[in-house]
Amino acid sequence: MRELESKKRFGVTIRELRRKRGFSQERVSAGLCTAQELSYFEKGEREVPKLLQDALQERLGLGTEDYEHYLDYSEYEHWEARQRILHCITWEETDRAEALLEQYRISHAGCSGGCRNVKERLERQFYLSMLAQIWSCKGAERKEIHILLEEAVQLTVPALWKEPVGEMTLSIKELNLILEAEHYREGGGEEEHYREILTCIDSSGLDGIGMAKIYPKAVYFLCRQRMEKTGEKQWGGNAEAANLLVYCNRAVEILRDVSRMYYLWELLDMREKLLEQRVRELLEKGEGRKAGALEPIRAENRDWKEVLESVYAEFRIPKEMFEYCYLYVEKGVSCVSDVIRIRRKMLGMSVAKLSDGICTERTLRRIENRQSTSQMAIVTELFGRLGLSPELTRTDLVTEKPEARQLMEKFINKNIMNWFIGKSYSMKELKWNENQSCLISSGGKSFCGAISGSFSCVPPSGFSIVISGGISTSPAGEPGRGEPARMMVHNDIAAIK
Repeated sequence: MRELESKKRFGVTIRELRRKRGFSQERVSAGLCTAQELSYFEKGEREVPKLLQDALQERLGLGTEDYEHYLDYSEYEHWEARQRILHCITWEETDRAEALLEQYRISHAGCSGGCRNVKERLERQFYLSMLAQIWSCKGAERKEIHILLEEAVQLTVPALWKEPVGEMTLSIKELNLILEAEHYREGGGEEEHYREILTCIDSSGLDGIGMAKIYPKAVYFLCRQRMEKTGEKQWGGNAEAANLLVYCNRAVEILRDVSRMYYLWELLDMREKLLEQRVRELLEKGEGRKAGALEPIRAENRDWKEVLESVYAEFRIPKEMFEYCYLYVEKGVSCVSDVIRIRRKMLGMSVAKLSDGICTERTLRRIENRQSTSQMAIVTELFGRLGLSPELTRTDLVTEKPEARQLMEKFINKNIMNWFIGKSYSMKELKWNENQSCLISSGGKSFCGAISGSFSCVPPSGFSIVISGGISTSPAGEPGRGEPARMMVHNDIAAIK
């Protein structure tokens, strides 16, 4: 009975989100599973594999990284394997990343071309996505990388460009793979494809953080395609340059509103070039007053860019984004065995007391020691007795409503930025003068044992602001059993109470 209730909770969440968005089952399930299978999932009549749960939630705008996920020990070890790969790619340890990815392929993503099961296809998609990043770091031919990305996209979006992208429901990961495949296409891709992707993102219903993860990248790729095609001094004409500037401005605003920095340097660089062209055109027309009015904007843009360049150089963080591992990071993933053991001891509860009426003491000990997986019904009963929710628990806020989650994000980000860029701080002061109690890691990779290019500031409110250049890990240098991995995404600003 408990197991059925657990399935229904996920199904109800998905069904409500889908209906609220006005999407049909066929639209949401396209490329993942059949509409009939989605109907079974929504009714709680079938178990949903973890990767498929993530894909469905993401297509409906629900960020899986914002929720706690409890996995049995085998799934958790599977998750750890993915995190080790992400860690190595982020820190450009490409040889080790490639070796780990090959082990992952053998164990989890062995199918090629003929993947029928949705779990196999999603595993294969992850493998190809990571391999494309590794090959890019190693300087492989663009055509070879494009082939990998095209296969990855086709695994869940087989109708790409055969049907309007704007009429599809896609996850951020799928949109990212489409962007990457288009970028590596011969000639840098088609301008209309980039614009169609931007239209799709606009209509996707993503929250602020979701938009920050993909919209700025799409804008940058569009601008770069136009620059490479028409030349930096032309951009396809005045109207086109103005249109691109509007895109850039909106992308920067999206990042500012949620305190993220994905592709920020690249966007500021593009804005600088576009503003320079606009000033040049106005001066050629003899409109010096209008050109002068743009100078404060250009100066502010230069200030932001210089600050970023200075900070990135000081902490050895690449100023340009070269990977997209941050899209695959899940912050709230825990092993069921560890959670039960730690929570029981924290509450001072004996094995006999916790297992009474639920399972045998031997079964509980085997679960806690990662020697056995258990039925979801037993885990749910144990979690209930320990005062834990079994699924879809917000890491900062206990809720199943996306609206409440977004409100909390706005509150946190607003208060962080009010401190971070307060009235008393100018752009130059953001270079972290010594009076602001900055704690800076020495040697580049010493923070939290293995984090590179990170520093934290402790504001008066008691929050700890951490700006990270990658994924931080346990003292062992990778996610492990000793200390829970602290996942900080490239160029994210995160608040930790």
